[in-house]
Amino acid sequence: MITRTILCSLIAWTLVAPDGFSQETKASDPPKTDTAKKTDDPGEKPKTEAPPKPDPTKKVIPIAARSDLRVQLLATVFRLADCPEYAVAGEVLLAGNIDEFFKDHKDHPAIKTARSLWQKDRVGFDDIMYLAVNLDTVDSLRRLPHQNRATARFERKWPKARTDEFLKHLRDWVAKSEFRKKLAQSRDARGKSTENLKKKIAKQTYVAWFRHFFGIEDSVDYHAVPGLLNGPYTYVVPSARDNGKTDLFIIPGVLFADRKGVAMFEEDFDRSVVDALCLYGAKSAITRHIEKIAPNGQILFDQIKDKMHALGIYNGKAMVEESIARAASVRYVENVAGKMAGQSEMYRHQGLGFFWIDELALLLRDYESDRRTYPNLDAFAPKIDKLFADWSKMHIADADSIAKGPILRMFSRPQDHDDLLMVSPDVFPDAGTRRGVTDYVAGVWEALFKNQFVSRPTPAGEITKDQRRTSAMILFGSPSSNVVLRDVMKKCDMSITRTELKIGDKTYTGQNIILITIFPNPYNKEKPVLIYAAHDDNYIINLNTFLHGPTDYLIGRWGPRDEPIIIREGDYTKRPDGTWSIK
Repeated sequence: MITRTILCSLIAWTLVAPDGFSQETKASDPPKTDTAKKTDDPGEKPKTEAPPKPDPTKKVIPIAARSDLRVQLLATVFRLADCPEYAVAGEVLLAGNIDEFFKDHKDHPAIKTARSLWQKDRVGFDDIMYLAVNLDTVDSLRRLPHQNRATARFERKWPKARTDEFLKHLRDWVAKSEFRKKLAQSRDARGKSTENLKKKIAKQTYVAWFRHFFGIEDSVDYHAVPGLLNGPYTYVVPSARDNGKTDLFIIPGVLFADRKGVAMFEEDFDRSVVDALCLYGAKSAITRHIEKIAPNGQILFDQIKDKMHALGIYNGKAMVEESIARAASVRYVENVAGKMAGQSEMYRHQGLGFFWIDELALLLRDYESDRRTYPNLDAFAPKIDKLFADWSKMHIADADSIAKGPILRMFSRPQDHDDLLMVSPDVFPDAGTRRGVTDYVAGVWEALFKNQFVSRPTPAGEITKDQRRTSAMILFGSPSSNVVLRDVMKKCDMSITRTELKIGDKTYTGQNIILITIFPNPYNKEKPVLIYAAHDDNYIINLNTFLHGPTDYLIGRWGPRDEPIIIREGDYTKRPDGTWSIK
């Protein structure tokens, strides 16, 4: 029975959602019921509840898919100029043909100018695609005249004199290289690639989420263009129209094609588009605030610049923008696929060096819950500014080493803790309680940790001061039965009685209350402790029947029929110095 209840609790949280963001099913979801109210009066018509308001994040916002020679032209020229972002397209796509078609035109002034633009002026990534969609045709290559707030930040990379010189050379290159004629040979593959893209985006809802999350105005039309020479990179860039509206171009990169060179959009397509939309949204949303936030971002950047350089991020300003985008991506994944998928997304970004992403994602959760006060991310930017100000005072090496949640980390990768100790209670009021609790803790070890090379549970009285300091620990019991648990809870500002639990300045009440939580070890914040606590040790038995794992803490109580009742669960607010608290 013990083994079954433990595994039932944990298996539900160890199934991570796939890349396609499948919806997480929660055991607590209520069954669907008839909304009509019943009445005993046969003459009274049953009243029905008002239909729920449609979720603005679930609509299918249309995206027009098409091929675009302007995009292929700029990608071609910067590929020939050895711009690294555009030099990674696979040979199975257009890249092999491009290299062959234009090998005699690589010394043209247009190519040399493009090389100078990315080497000296750091024009690259989405800057290049922005210029592409703001030209009229590949023959005349004239700049479209209209600009608005959406295009302002891109224009800084394309001042008039520099752009005019580049376009003059580019017109000459297009004519002499016979660009249009040579690209016509791939017309069929490009057309079928566009059809594949159209099918892929037909039922998407991420544009609706993007509009709602970032507070994007309705006066935007969306377009999708296959980025056949963009390699793994997906870009989102705007173009202003004369009627005041904005065209937003989603240009997904392509890594795979069939034998005929037709682009194949794989399972991670949605993820790459969401990431690109989030980056565009983040940059646009904090335009007014970025110069204030950037200096604190630079302090952080200077400590981890090698990690950031590997991602193509070269200053604190860009790192701040990327941080907000990645935290927004975490929020999207959690919204559509559930808590565990969101946690997995968060770990992905932390592993790349964004150590503050968990705190930033929690901050954006506050933003989502109060859109009346914060209609868009621009209005919320001062809160983000404060977070980076706090983190700028932190030594990143210290922050990276602090133990992290959620509870599941302790279960899913115990092999990360070679020194992991299971600490069992050893002071009991009677033999029956001793036998029940000891058997239960032994069952936890047998089911979860025996095959992970974790030692058998150690009685609390045998744990040394050195082990407290050097070990990750799983603590079972009550303050009266487990001296290690008692001391850890006291140092973490926690206390528990039969009817009351205190964590910091928060108090929770309930008969037979219990706590399951992960927390930095107060003796060594690099090590986590996982606490299974109750006031009475008899209430420790079968504690794993409380479904837990994807959050930092769970507070519950036993019901009158010994059923587990969850009072509250969630994540701590985590400060850079390792201080955790509940809001």
